[in-house]
Amino acid sequence: MRKKIISAILSSLVERGIFTFSQLLVSIIVIYTLPIASYGLIGIVAGYYVFIHFLNVATEVIILRDHKSYGERINNVMYSLVVLNCLKAVCLLGLLTLLIPLLGREIDRHEVAWAVMAFGIAPVVDSVVGPFTVYAATKFKQKLVTKLAGIRAGLNITLSLGMFAVPSLEYLALKEVCVSAIYLGCAFYAITHKLDLSVWKLGRKGGVDWKFLHKSLFSYAIWTHCVGMVTFYMYRSDTFFLSLFESLETIGYYSIALATANVANVLPQLISYQNSVALSHEDDHSKALRMTNNFVRLSFYVGVITILGFVLFGKSYLYLLKGDACPPDTYLQMLCIVVSLVIVKTVASPYNSFINIKGSVYRMFLRVVLPTGMIATGLYYTSAKWWGPNGIALANIVTAIVWLTLQIIEVRRYNYRVDGLFDVKRDLRVIRAAWHR
Repeated sequence: MRKKIISAILSSLVERGIFTFSQLLVSIIVIYTLPIASYGLIGIVAGYYVFIHFLNVATEVIILRDHKSYGERINNVMYSLVVLNCLKAVCLLGLLTLLIPLLGREIDRHEVAWAVMAFGIAPVVDSVVGPFTVYAATKFKQKLVTKLAGIRAGLNITLSLGMFAVPSLEYLALKEVCVSAIYLGCAFYAITHKLDLSVWKLGRKGGVDWKFLHKSLFSYAIWTHCVGMVTFYMYRSDTFFLSLFESLETIGYYSIALATANVANVLPQLISYQNSVALSHEDDHSKALRMTNNFVRLSFYVGVITILGFVLFGKSYLYLLKGDACPPDTYLQMLCIVVSLVIVKTVASPYNSFINIKGSVYRMFLRVVLPTGMIATGLYYTSAKWWGPNGIALANIVTAIVWLTLQIIEVRRYNYRVDGLFDVKRDLRVIRAAWHR
């Protein structure tokens, strides 16, 4: 299984590389061409989206834990998940459109409508395709997901070049619609031809398994979603709290810091995801703990390198995105957000994966995630009110430290020991031996 895990990690790395490069390039184009107020409007929409994200329950995460037990039922399981996600997508779109009259009281309604479309289409499409990407990962067919990501990224970059000719929210929104439609078509072609799933055929025979959906939703998925929802809230609500006290221009520059710092999220996130996949195939508790330690150690080294990279090249990165237009504080805000992401993603995230597969997600939500979210709310509001963007950027670090502390306390309930977790000399010997091979 080690070879399969390594192959999956490498394929995920390629996928994340494609995604990161495309998002970076598209971000550069969008930030460079759009007026800063328009970019700030997208940031506000993203902040408000936090409060309707509660409906975006990723029921498909149950596949990671239970895929071995599905057997011949897999087609009906996948069909049921797709139908549920389509209903969910309709609800998300409906709630997003409610932002138009809400924000349109002070901002041009047409601009708000295009911003909502530009931001909201991609999450909706991802929710529909989500069950198949998770299933492909459990079957160690990550290469298929990577190819689809490549198609999507190529389309995104190509059509984004039109922003130089038409620098507007209207074009950005229509671009998202075109990319998402083509990606959706390619995804369903791959599903039927590469994953050997006859979703629609078996769906017509067995229909939607509402009993399965109910059990998956309320016994597991709802709690993993609550964890993800609070995490998403803490990451995205910065701009919402800033919008209560700051101008669109200030929010726009903070949104740039947030977007650039998001690169720090990439490698630890994919390592944590592959940790979940690997754990789903491992039944021995002690081996699962050792496996998690290996992923924690790998993520830690990646995190250190990430912080050093942003310290050394962060200013050049910002200059590449916006030239001399960004205020000096944007660099400080970006570094603070990077540090907070590294704290959460290097250690807390692999432990989160372990508990998701081997422990109680419900208890983790009550003892770790919910308290952290409540603390974050108070910190974000207070810091945004009294210290503005710099204050809320620093609040991210404090929140991350709280999260990590509570997560370590929680994982120790499963007989986890941090003793000997980091042995730098041993790791150097392994790297040296691999190098000489």
